[in-house]
Amino acid sequence: MGKPKTFLLPKSGLWASIQKSGMTFMFLCTHDGENITYEIGDTVYENMPGGQFISAFYHDVINERVDTGWVTQVPDVNIAFQDKIEYFIEHHNEINVAYMTVTSLIDQVHPKLKEAINLKGFITQDRSAYVLKDKIKEITGSYPKTIFGATETMFGTLPSIEYPGCFFFDWRVIYTEFIPEEHAIHNDRVTSIATDPIVPMTEVEVGQVYQLIATPFGNDLIRYVMPDLLECIAKEDKILDTSIPVFKYYSRCDNLLVLQNFTRINEDELIDVLNSVGVEYIDFVANRELDGSREYLKLYIELREETDKTELLSKIHEQLIHYDKDWRDLCSMLEYEPLKIQVLPRGAFKQYLQRKSGVPKISRINMKENNLKLLLDQT
Repeated sequence: MGKPKTFLLPKSGLWASIQKSGMTFMFLCTHDGENITYEIGDTVYENMPGGQFISAFYHDVINERVDTGWVTQVPDVNIAFQDKIEYFIEHHNEINVAYMTVTSLIDQVHPKLKEAINLKGFITQDRSAYVLKDKIKEITGSYPKTIFGATETMFGTLPSIEYPGCFFFDWRVIYTEFIPEEHAIHNDRVTSIATDPIVPMTEVEVGQVYQLIATPFGNDLIRYVMPDLLECIAKEDKILDTSIPVFKYYSRCDNLLVLQNFTRINEDELIDVLNSVGVEYIDFVANRELDGSREYLKLYIELREETDKTELLSKIHEQLIHYDKDWRDLCSMLEYEPLKIQVLPRGAFKQYLQRKSGVPKISRINMKENNLKLLLDQT
């Protein structure tokens, strides 16, 4: 992706994690709320983005290993993303479990099918699964099964059954601790300090948002502070009869904006893109926003000079395609343009800063909802 990572995922560690939790994961992914419906040899369809996301590493490791016969994986790993979409449409009656993006299901697969899909399980890492769980159930006959994974944590979670679109941590492969959102550690700090409040798994509270501290078993990271915020949804999953807390993905807490698990864009890159197309602006905010099943980069921008909004959107979009291969892949594979623009009136940012106490600043990436509302109130 042209964006360096400071940690290399050990494939031996990932394989060890898969061996410990893989079958449990498959059992839960085919749980219909009452029973596990998995059968040996079930056909599992996979079509997820590649690049440096954990799904790509998982895919590589699985295909390096000898086929055990527990599942039948389709389609051929070497065909293109869009060809895999067509494969699903043609062979959906032969597929038991599908692992894909929510957007692929709702916007690309569902409109082309003339009949209902009946899956034992629908797996996704998309955050929209929680919001669109009823729509997914309507299309596939199965509530979504969501997991949280990263190259640092590997796949350390299992899907909740009582709370579709949520997950809980698998104690066999990862040890977790949490930092309350108000004390979250951002990427301008290298390490935690003794006064940082750290909450063990047993003390998280429902409705609270936490930053994850991960100690995954099988690699060299210890108490690694992730840039991800998780919301505690429940203290138990009654269907599974477990008292392990259940979480859903809330947001990132760094200056990185991730869309559809395809592309990562940071503040410096956006500034570079805006400068490259000659946009004269006062300031901007870029947030990830969900519209239906699609995630968008929503750019709130105050311009120095009046500019045609349609022309501006086209210029920025074209520059992003030129600048970032993953943006280009997202557009072509999921077949939409993931950029929206709202031009703010002159003085919006100045008035916003005047209404903030202390030493205010503009969070250009992933501005918190209450701050964004305050900014938009100036319009």
